[in-house]
Amino acid sequence: MTANWDNVFQSIREIWIPAVGVVVVIAIVAIVFSRLKRKGN
Repeated sequence: MTANWDNVFQSIREIWIPAVGVVVVIAIVAIVFSRLKRKGN
């Protein structure tokens, strides 16, 4: 049981760490883009 859970958590980390990184990058780009749009207007 413990070995299976370790594998599950390891796979979750491998999937979620890059996924969270991508979400953070998209959020930063969206914030910067909205600020540039406001300055443009």
